[in-house]
Amino acid sequence: IKVNGRYRVNSGEMAGRAAISGVGFAILSKQACQPYIDDGRLIEIEFEQSAAPLQLFALYSDRRYLPAKTRALIDFMHQRLSH
Repeated sequence: IKVNGRYRVNSGEMAGRAAISGVGFAILSKQACQPYIDDGRLIEIEFEQSAAPLQLFALYSDRRYLPAKTRALIDFMHQRLSH
């Protein structure tokens, strides 16, 4: 789907707020918008074609000195987002 709208954002939160306000539609994760679907503020539209897979990259300066908290976050995100 090619969209040539006048309102574009690069924030999922702002896209969700715009959709709730009636500005248009937003492509959001189910997890992010499920509460709004449940309470009727948003409706789900299913497309025959799914969105491209999301790619996330963790960038850090040096693997040898990676703080334990950073390693834990990377491991958590990998576990949650892997299929």
